[in-house]
Amino acid sequence: MKEGSMPDKRLLYILSYLSLAVLLGALFLPGGMRKEISAALTICLCLAFSFALKKRRAPSIHSREVLGIVFVFGLFYLALLYISGLFFGFQNSAVPVSIRSIFTVALPIAVIVITSEIIRGVMLAQSSKAVSIFAYVSGVLSELIIFTDVYSIKAFSAFMDAAAQVLFPAITLNILLNYLSQRYGFLTGAVFRLLVTLYPYIIPVIPAIPDAITALIKLCLPLILLAFISILYEKRQKSAKQRRGGLTYAAVALCIGAAISFIMLISCNFRYGMIVIATESMTGEINKGDAMIYESYDGQLIREGDVIVFTRDGSRTVHRVVEIKNVGGETRYYTKGDANEKIDTGFATRADVIGIYKLKISYFGYPTLWMRSIFE
Repeated sequence: MKEGSMPDKRLLYILSYLSLAVLLGALFLPGGMRKEISAALTICLCLAFSFALKKRRAPSIHSREVLGIVFVFGLFYLALLYISGLFFGFQNSAVPVSIRSIFTVALPIAVIVITSEIIRGVMLAQSSKAVSIFAYVSGVLSELIIFTDVYSIKAFSAFMDAAAQVLFPAITLNILLNYLSQRYGFLTGAVFRLLVTLYPYIIPVIPAIPDAITALIKLCLPLILLAFISILYEKRQKSAKQRRGGLTYAAVALCIGAAISFIMLISCNFRYGMIVIATESMTGEINKGDAMIYESYDGQLIREGDVIVFTRDGSRTVHRVVEIKNVGGETRYYTKGDANEKIDTGFATRADVIGIYKLKISYFGYPTLWMRSIFE
């Protein structure tokens, strides 16, 4: 062991822990100046990492080529995004574009992106597996700082939206960013993040793509780019180590596939949706804490005895159809919970029906109920 290596390692871990603490604290800063303060904090961290630690690994000889690919891929993504606006329509950016907003919103975000990628590059250059995990978590936190206002999450539904639209995409994005930074330098990741992050703050209109589809795109896009670059530049040698790596990739792919399916289900914007049973009114067939999968209603035949999801008083209800009447050309569904003694007051029409019960996953919804109880 070289003289001075232990102090260097100790300093590396101190700075890594400090980075997590600072970014986590920045995440909970109140609105207003949150991004500006976070930008200032990441600048300080960046200077500390850059001057206190030395890089130990040279980036790949393909760095310039990969940087070009990342840049073109980002532009291609933006082009497809705005072409899709011809189908979904367009809407004004959440933050009106102006000189003031560029300096107060876009610039701090750009600073957070660039400095956090420099920090990631220095951390990954130390060839430490533990520190690479710190780099990954720090990257996820920097994404949450940019896109999440913690104090606006006051209901469970808002928490789930934030998880689907920000947290899950940040997880896959940082898999790509760690990969790029470790092999091809921090600039490749910084360029990609700047392209896919800043456009709503410098272009007055953005495509009105549904949030669920946007979340799926953000979830899958980094993995597509990662696979493309890996196929182009990574040597594929059949060895025991790489076979173990293949199992790791398979596990990651399985987790990501599960996340994609979860987003599709909870968004309820696709053919199938999911709802967690929060009451005991259907005990027997469907119990409290079960996750129920339903097929979205699109005019399918509903029979007596079917379990349907419908809206009532602004909330979703899961009950069984016990009687169907046609009154003045309007189909009325009279419902009842299996565990209830009386038929529900009133009736549901076709316009109220959201979906038809297909299957349940027993107990799967209990974590959701526990988290919901925290918000309530």
